[in-house]
Amino acid sequence: MSPEGYYRDSFDYPELVARFLEPAKHATSRVSVVTSLYDWKTEQIRHTRADLVADAVVLFEGVFLYRPEIDQFWDFRVLVDVPLAVSLDRGIARDAEHFGGPAGARERYEQRYVPGQKIYMAGVEPRSKADVVVENADPDSPVVLFKRDRWAYSAKGEVS
Repeated sequence: MSPEGYYRDSFDYPELVARFLEPAKHATSRVSVVTSLYDWKTEQIRHTRADLVADAVVLFEGVFLYRPEIDQFWDFRVLVDVPLAVSLDRGIARDAEHFGGPAGARERYEQRYVPGQKIYMAGVEPRSKADVVVENADPDSPVVLFKRDRWAYSAKGEVS
C-alpha cells in the first residue's frame, strides 16, 4: 500500500522488455510478442500473443512510461497531463465501488497513488521528455502542446 511500492513494484519491467519491447524493436519482418494484461480488480493476469510486422506502430498507454527501464523504447512520446487534484477526483469517482465507497477510494489515492505519482514526476520529469503534452484538466477543452514547434492548440484548433 506504500507510494514507493506503487511506483517501484507495480510493473514487471524486465518481463515487458524481454517479451515485448525488445522483440518489437528488432523486428525485421514479422515477430510474435507476448502481451500481458493485469486486471487489478480481479488480480488476474492474462497473456496473449500478438504478431507485429516490421515498422508497425505500437501505442502504449499507462502510468510510469518514461521510467529509465523502458524510456529508450519510445520513438515518440505523448503525455496526457492532468493536475493531481483532478486525477484524485476522477479516480475516486471511477474506483469508489471497488474500494468500498468514496472514502475508501480517497484513502487509497491519497496514501498510495498520488504520492507514487509525485515520486515518479520528481524523479523522471515526464513532461520534459514528452514530444506532445495534452493538458486534459477539462476533457471538453484539452490543450495540445508540441515541444518541437512550441505551438499550443486548443481542442477547437485555435492556435495560442
